[in-house]
Amino acid sequence: MISLPRLIAAWAMLPLLTSCASGSSASNDAAVPDSIANAYKADGYTLVWHDEFDGPSTVPSPDSYIIPTRGNSAWARFISSRPGLMEVADGVLSMRCKPNPDSLRSEADPGAMVSGAICTRERFSFNGGRIEARMRVEGHPGSFPAFWLMPVSQPDGWPVSGEIDIFESINDENIAYATLHTGRSGGDDINTPGYQVPATIADWHVYGLDWDTDSMHFTLDGEVRGSVSRSTVREGLWPFPDNEFYIILNQSVGMEGGWAQPADTTHTYLTEVDWVRVYQRPGHTATGAATSPSPVSR
Repeated sequence: MISLPRLIAAWAMLPLLTSCASGSSASNDAAVPDSIANAYKADGYTLVWHDEFDGPSTVPSPDSYIIPTRGNSAWARFISSRPGLMEVADGVLSMRCKPNPDSLRSEADPGAMVSGAICTRERFSFNGGRIEARMRVEGHPGSFPAFWLMPVSQPDGWPVSGEIDIFESINDENIAYATLHTGRSGGDDINTPGYQVPATIADWHVYGLDWDTDSMHFTLDGEVRGSVSRSTVREGLWPFPDNEFYIILNQSVGMEGGWAQPADTTHTYLTEVDWVRVYQRPGHTATGAATSPSPVSR
């Protein structure tokens, strides 16, 4: 989720509880009907992982997600495990970034805001296929939510090891952004736009990615709105076939000098997620629990 002039920083992940098997649903789910499981059967896709946020739990399942630790970058600097930031109710995941008044500040949460974030690192990762999420955003100056993918391992560091931003929005703009990140640490080719298209972000939309060995096709409500292929980037800057990636969902806020405006520290920001689904064809790979976990350098 490093787009344009955003600050690059290091962050690590908290290991939590047990893993979720590849090809399974998140344990917060009820059974998935055939209309979902076979939605892309005609295209050769099989549902391998999903979360419908329909179960009885009021929080995302720790069998399926972990909480990233706080970092210094815009997206990670306010991450907290405080209740109510990532809340499941009525079949929807609500992701919030909230003011953190002086009366609630502590060594664990010292900042002006607290924000919600989850990821499937150490739980589920995949390479290739179709991933989609149905989402809507309450836009407001400083808003910075995202649905994105990061590599399980980063032998060459960020951004050379890759990053895939399937959906981002900023402030109260009615624009959906998708971006592919690769390139050299010196700055060349770091940001390759997947698309930047008008979208009423307060409405429900399905944001997606079709990922093949040599191409990425970014979709909005099932229509391809932008593509990036191996042939369009410099030789050696296509790391995506070499690693599995995990899913990140978060509601962040901007900062001084960043892409999104600085946070309104009196406002509660909200993005809702109806579901997340991953489909794959034969030859694609998926892992229930990532092996050899290591910190994510960004």
